[in-house]
This record gives sequence, structure tokens and C-alpha cells, in this order.
Amino acid sequence: MNYLVDIATLKHYSYIDSDVNDETLNVTLKRVQDIYLEPALGTTLYKRLLQGVENDDLTALEVALMVYVLDFVYVGCELKASNHNNWKIRNKNVGVASDEHTRANSVSDYNNYVDELRKDLSFYKNRLIGYLKDNRSSYPQYICTTKKEDINPENQGTNYTSKISFL
Repeated sequence: MNYLVDIATLKHYSYIDSDVNDETLNVTLKRVQDIYLEPALGTTLYKRLLQGVENDDLTALEVALMVYVLDFVYVGCELKASNHNNWKIRNKNVGVASDEHTRANSVSDYNNYVDELRKDLSFYKNRLIGYLKDNRSSYPQYICTTKKEDINPENQGTNYTSKISFL
């Protein structure tokens, strides 16, 4: 599996503690890339960035884009990990994980925390998409395709979800 960032860098630039299991974070990172990032970038640009990181051949413009992409990915991983790392899936049940060195947040505290992460994720997503729209000519892979398997970039073209309606 290709990743846009290694786990050590993810931990360094996010609030994810160094003691979080790397294997769990690999799953988190894959899901964030697939579920949050690919729809923002579209499949064509997303696959190009994965290939560029894998082959170490990102262009200067792609490196500039990665600043926006990685800010989004870091917060997405924090959000996803904050939920998934609280739970343990076992042979006979799903339960809450516990740690002798920390006290679990109340439901209210947890909800406030998740709300803040969602706000951060929304900010970084809007900034990423805004950057791509402002620099559309620099990123020819930021396009809509007709392939059914591809995900087209969010906020491209005309759709009614971005329009104001008084009905």
C-alpha cells in the first residue's frame, strides 16, 4: 500500500502520541487517504501524488501542493484515530480500551474534542480545495473523469449543494 507520509512523520506533525501502535495507524492513514483525501483531490490527482511519493519524483508544484495535502491528512488521522483507538475489537466483543496512565474523557469532553477536530479538518479541506481551484492550471490531474471507478474532485462543476436556495 502506498502512503503519502510515513508514520513517524505523521506522529511528529500531529497530536498522535508516539506510543500509538504503528500498525493501527497504517490502517487509519489508508482510510483517511481513501475516504477523506481522494474525494477532495479526485482519483487522477490522488493517484499521481501516491505515485510521485512512491517513486520520489514529485514536481516542484506537487511538492507545494503536498503542504496542503499533509495538513489535511494529519488532522484527518487525528480525528479517525481518536475514535478507533478508543475501541478494541476482540474475539468475543468490542470494548473500550483503557490505559493505566490516562483517564478517559467524559462523553461531553470527547464530543467537544471531536468537534474541534472536525472544524480543523474542514478548515484544511477548504484551504486545500481553494488552493487547487486558485491554481487549476498548475494541476492538470485535478479533473473530472467519466470512469465509473474514479472519484471526481469535490466542489468541481455545478451542483446544487453549493448554491443558496430560499425554497
